[in-house]
Parts: sequence; C-alpha cells; structure tokens
Amino acid sequence: MTYQLRPGLSFGFIGERAVLLDLDINRYFLIKAEAAQALRDLIAGTIDAGTIRRLPRPGGRSLLVEGSNGFEPVEAALPGSSVLEAEARVSAHLPFHHALRAQLEASASLRILGIKRSIAAWRRARPVDVGRQFSIETADHARAFALRRADVPIQRSCVPDSLALMRLLWRKGLDADLYFGVRLDPFAAHCWVQAEDYLLSDPLANVLSFSPVFRL
Repeated sequence: MTYQLRPGLSFGFIGERAVLLDLDINRYFLIKAEAAQALRDLIAGTIDAGTIRRLPRPGGRSLLVEGSNGFEPVEAALPGSSVLEAEARVSAHLPFHHALRAQLEASASLRILGIKRSIAAWRRARPVDVGRQFSIETADHARAFALRRADVPIQRSCVPDSLALMRLLWRKGLDADLYFGVRLDPFAAHCWVQAEDYLLSDPLANVLSFSPVFRL
C-alpha cells in the first residue's frame, strides 16, 4: 500500500520542527520534534506501525491517505536577490488597467471563494507549457507590476498581491512559483512570488526569515 498527504495539506521543516498548512481550514500547525522526525522517517521509506503512530494528526484528522503522490516537504531556493532592488532599468510597459484587473480578480476570488478554492482556481488557470525559469522579461514585468500596484486603490496584502502577480505573468506567457512561508518565535506567515532564487514580489529582507510550507 502506498500513501500520500491528505489533499489540502503541505509542510516544510524548520530546524527540528515542521509547520503544516491545512488549506481546508486555512490553518497552520506547528509539528514538534518527535512528530517531525516521524515525517522524516516516512520520507526515508520507514512506513511501519511505530512511524504511523508518531505522525501528527492536525485537527484530529489523519495526515495520510492512500495514494501515489508522496509526501515530500516544500522547499525553495534561498532568495539571493530581488528584482525590485536591482539596478534601475526600464520596466516593461504595463497598462494600469492590466494591473487593476489582476488585482481585482485576486481580491474578489479570495473574498468570494476563500483561500482553498482560490488556490484550486489558480492551479487550473496555470499554463501547462510555460517554464518557471527566471528571465529578464519576468523581472521586467514584475517590476512593472510593482510600479502599477502602487496606484491601485486596494489595500495591500501579500496573498492577493502575489496571486495577482502570478495571473499577470501567465497572461504575458511567463511563470514563477508562489510560496506561503512561516517563521517561528514569534509566529508570522507571508506569501511571495519567486523564480529560481530571484524574488519578484518583495524586497529581499521581507522574505529571508520565512521558510516555505506551500508552493503553487
């Protein structure tokens, strides 16, 4: 029998601990060291009664279901720079209404559908034939969106802003990775967009303290 994470779950390791995101209920769970070690044992191929018993049960529900998609942790390249802080160059031309449309779509989706169904909708919308490699064109459009976003009369928030940037990149025939990440002690969560080790949505200092637990 093979197992996979229950749909809607993702996680990442932070030192000896782990943090799990359950999109079904839009909640993060801190996984303490013993249960996090059980996850590592599971990844290493140790699937026995003892390992299963030590696994966390977020919200009182089983972590695993039968399936073949596996249970790998979310990982990301450590950001090395941000395109928003790069040497000044001419940004791509982006009409204001393009940025406004993307931002309205993201904000309305989150308000009406919630985070889980919005993420599912974005997954369905992602082009299947576009790579996620960094390019100068990707950087130019990310900078252009950041400039236009300053004029959009909608309160800034990392999740809708990141979803809007993703939607805009797709319309330009480009792609990147969207991450949810956390930091501990004290707890905080953040969302950002990244291509390889280049940040597209944030200054570098905004992201370096966060560890990824979800990737779109």
